[in-house]
Amino acid sequence: MKPKIQIERRMFYLLIILLSISNILLIFWLLDGLILGTTAFDNFLENERITAINNFIILRYAGYISNSILLIAFLVNILTSKKQGVGYLFGIIWIILFIGILLVPYFSSGSLTENWIRLTIVIIWSFVFPLLIICIVKIMFNLRIKRQNYYYEKIKFYKGGK
Repeated sequence: MKPKIQIERRMFYLLIILLSISNILLIFWLLDGLILGTTAFDNFLENERITAINNFIILRYAGYISNSILLIAFLVNILTSKKQGVGYLFGIIWIILFIGILLVPYFSSGSLTENWIRLTIVIIWSFVFPLLIICIVKIMFNLRIKRQNYYYEKIKFYKGGK
């Protein structure tokens, strides 16, 4: 069986801190859309505006809930993998999901520069999620090194070398 890698203590706490910051950002992202709203629907007719605003609110709630569920699942995953170790599948799945979360504000309704709060949230968002992705890539890089060492030790053992 191929070896798995344990998440280092510093990396583990860094991931926990980044998850906390990202959860706070998600709350501010939701509140920004619901409290401050957007001016993207000002040119619509009254019935279209009400429908568009309702869809905007539903999409904000759905985005918040789905992203929060993903963050909770990631937290559970790193807590269980702290003892069991992680493989390549861990990194591949979470990198893809965090890239998806990273792109959420760019595809949501409203302009990113509509107000300074939204702009600040997006700027911090654009730093936190790439840091999470970099941490996972570093874990995968350490796993690759460990597996290469395991492979060379296995060859050395079977060949009888020193």
